[in-house]
Amino acid sequence: MADKKSLIALGERIREARVQRDTSQTELGRLVGKSKQLVSAWEAGRAEITVTTLVRLSKVLGVEPKWLLLGGLNSNSDLVIPDGSIVPYMTSSEIIAWAAGELDMLEVNRRVQVYFNTSENALAMENPDESMTGESPAAGGYVKHDLLVFDPEKPLTPGARVGCVVYTDNGKKLAEPIVVFRKIRFLSTKIGEAPFELVPVNTNWATITIRRENDAKLLGRLFVLQRLDAQPRRPW
Repeated sequence: MADKKSLIALGERIREARVQRDTSQTELGRLVGKSKQLVSAWEAGRAEITVTTLVRLSKVLGVEPKWLLLGGLNSNSDLVIPDGSIVPYMTSSEIIAWAAGELDMLEVNRRVQVYFNTSENALAMENPDESMTGESPAAGGYVKHDLLVFDPEKPLTPGARVGCVVYTDNGKKLAEPIVVFRKIRFLSTKIGEAPFELVPVNTNWATITIRRENDAKLLGRLFVLQRLDAQPRRPW
């Protein structure tokens, strides 16, 4: 168990790094999968931190774990604010549960660094299928296992690539909800609202027609695409 003086010093460095990164306690908690109350307790020196969480904090804040633990004579020089964001990295089943209100984002332990700034509501998943293959790499072609990051606050436009949880296809209820990645084609002048179609590029895959708002939940527009080996790809 760390002594009180060490905990207070650690908390002060967490707060310093957080303020330098212009991040709230709520946002920091979300990024590391903890509550705002726990972040507040860390900064006040009232709660201990596991090694795993300390390493995660250092990555989010862009500082060395050693600096968080021990500090230094010129701490500001150690603060390197990373470009991009850290977002929840979710499975299809987790996304379906989240869309149904059965999962809190803070309960998602896996996080991934992406190389573009996103809103706090962005989420990442592995490309579930090959519905968008067929485009040349220069045109933004995608393959299975690419990392897709969707941002619901990115404006939608006709033909944009989106992620979507689908419950009903053309009025017919699916046996189980599915997560798909498609181009969106609106069938009315109301951008972002049903009815719309989810159109694949790969002609081996079918177009999905969404007639009513409760037939699907849009996850947002594709904002970042990168390989799972963390090599950045072009934004979309």
